[in-house]
Amino acid sequence: MTIIIPPLTDLWWVEPCAGSGNILRQMPVDRRIGYDINPQDNGEFGIIQADYRTQRLDPAKLWAMVTNPAFRKQPGDPLGGPQTAFEWAAGQPCVVAVGIIAPHWFQRHTIENRLCPYFHRVHREILAPDSFLRDGQRKWSPAIFDVWVRRDYMREPLEVRDVHPDWEFLPAHRSPEAGAWMQHWGVGYGDIKSPDHLGRTHDPTSHWFIKERRPGTIDRLKRINWHEVAYPTLSSPRLHKDEVVGAYIAAYGEPEAPDYDPEVRGAGEEATVPAARAPTPPAAHPEDMPPLVEADAGDLEFALTSPTVWIGRRAPNMGVITDGGAKRPVGTYGIRCSPEAVAILRSIAWAEIIGGAAWASRDVADADQLYRADIVGEYTRAKAAARIYPALP
Repeated sequence: MTIIIPPLTDLWWVEPCAGSGNILRQMPVDRRIGYDINPQDNGEFGIIQADYRTQRLDPAKLWAMVTNPAFRKQPGDPLGGPQTAFEWAAGQPCVVAVGIIAPHWFQRHTIENRLCPYFHRVHREILAPDSFLRDGQRKWSPAIFDVWVRRDYMREPLEVRDVHPDWEFLPAHRSPEAGAWMQHWGVGYGDIKSPDHLGRTHDPTSHWFIKERRPGTIDRLKRINWHEVAYPTLSSPRLHKDEVVGAYIAAYGEPEAPDYDPEVRGAGEEATVPAARAPTPPAAHPEDMPPLVEADAGDLEFALTSPTVWIGRRAPNMGVITDGGAKRPVGTYGIRCSPEAVAILRSIAWAEIIGGAAWASRDVADADQLYRADIVGEYTRAKAAARIYPALP
């Protein structure tokens, strides 16, 4: 089927999160409009000071939206910046195309299935993870650039499969039956462990409990490169059950096929996972990312006596860091660490992480608390990034 796109000379252009006008300046001067709550263009591009969510485009014109919205949730925004901007555009029949810069989690099929079904993705580009600047310094923020066009028929939803006949994800109360624990969050995500050798990260909330149904399944799971699986979907280290199932199927075959035999496919070598949904491979291979090294033993010591800092683990002070002291604030962890480690902890944008769509997608009980694995994971990421970008102008 041929996609009919109107001539560019017939298109009008909108940037709903125009900021300083970096994207807006690329649009035709006589056929563009930009909105921003706090314009930073000093009037150069005529950005309208307004919340775009309250604005409607001229329905007599055909529009294309190109934008780089805030990745985190804004006040009154239950979806998160990229989804909200997309739905604002898609909800207006005069918008025929959308170009959007979004964080890696926007690739998850659970997100894609929520987008307006009459829009179809025609392009995806994986951006260099250090493409962004904040206060003049490079910020590690894995992101994509998508182009979607409106068609007169609905796209097929992507299939979400989070169970597999070769194993069972057990609930917590059945964890003694598990043959292995699989870490899904924090430093060491993707590690598959014996229940009696869990290593430093042993918080049950950071693991799934796996009961093998087909012999050899746990060994096959261990051969998959889980860093490669998780990298395209989140900037922080986390796996989801549907990603695990999808990667296993990609590596060992469709379990519903009559000749299914995972021992034949992928046996004897490290299984690789082809890119099933993204039309282009990542510009930066996982090996090029800041290494997810385990935090040094002396980096962060969780202690309730003589801590260097307190960090809030529950709302309303989740992620808030205060100086240590003899009196423990309610709902906090105590951390004993060096001044350098304190500086790294304070450099982490905890409010953005906790307020982001990736955090909101966690189970309700999981999202109500900051766990030790969360703190160690974000600290390790920030420490690695600081080592790669120590003093950029």
